[in-house]
Parts: sequence; C-alpha cells; structure tokens
Amino acid sequence: MTDLKALHLCSTTLEPPYFENLIRGLEGKGVTPLLASLSEPQRPRWLSEIPSARYFYLNAPERVSYPAAIMRLVRLLRRERVDIIQTHLFEAGVIGVLAARFARTPVAVVARHHLDEPERLGKHLHVAVDRWISRNAHCIIVPSRAVQDYIRTQERHSEDNVIVIPYGFKFASLNA
Repeated sequence: MTDLKALHLCSTTLEPPYFENLIRGLEGKGVTPLLASLSEPQRPRWLSEIPSARYFYLNAPERVSYPAAIMRLVRLLRRERVDIIQTHLFEAGVIGVLAARFARTPVAVVARHHLDEPERLGKHLHVAVDRWISRNAHCIIVPSRAVQDYIRTQERHSEDNVIVIPYGFKFASLNA
C-alpha cells in the first residue's frame, strides 16, 4: 500500500498538544504527515520526535499576503502529491479549500472549531464564507453535535459530510 500524504494547515501555530496528538495518531497508519502554517515560521518543538513529518511555512501573517500563500500552497500540494488537506481555523479553511480546488487535491477536510460566534458578532461576511467553505469541502469535522446541528440548521447545509469527532486529550495531564 502506498502511503497517503496528509497536510494539516493551520492559520497560526501547530505547537498545541491537539496537533501533536493528531500527528502521533497517524504514525504507523500509512499516512505521511505534512504540516503547514500561514503565520508561524518556527516548526513545533515536538515535531523533531516524528521523523516522517515535515513542516512548511507559507509566510502569510497578514491578509494582504493570502493570495501569494494560496499560490505557494497550490505548488506545495502538487509537488508533494498531497492526497488530503485538513485545515484548522478560519483563514486556513479559506486558503486551504481554494488551493485544494486549484491543485485538484483529492480530499479537502475542514476542522470547524467554532459555533455561532461570527453570527452573534454580526460578521455577516465571515458567516457567508463559512457557508462557502462548508459547501466546497469534502468533509467538515466538528468537535460536538451542537456545532454539527448549527451547520445543518443555521447554515442550511444539507450534506451528510459534517462528522463529529470529539477532541482527544491525555486525561493524565489534567492531574498535574
């Protein structure tokens, strides 16, 4: 079996334990993990412990640099022959889904962490872009049924591609 290449794109840092747990979970399962950040030039400290993983910086700390980041990401997706891109956070969702379409990446997954904050704050453009992302991703991963229900009812997303995967964490770390 040929390894799948999965790129995780985040708007900010990939340092939090969430990403380490995610990448460690892919180890030995036929997945070559690639990580990229829009705004963090430094690779996560824990990444040196996972020799198969590689890190890419897209040099897009501000929105004015997003068009160039989309093109860099398209080239990266094509050059690395990425099978799956999974995005984390709003900006990465926009850039990742657009680049995946341009690069013809087979699968684009969006990890949707927020519920209705943009709507309650009156950010109508953000809400409209969230809808566009949801309709153009192959799969949306959400941490709870509440987020899943919101996307289906409030955003009128009729597809069955909104999947609940609760956050995983090490319970032992709570006893510290």
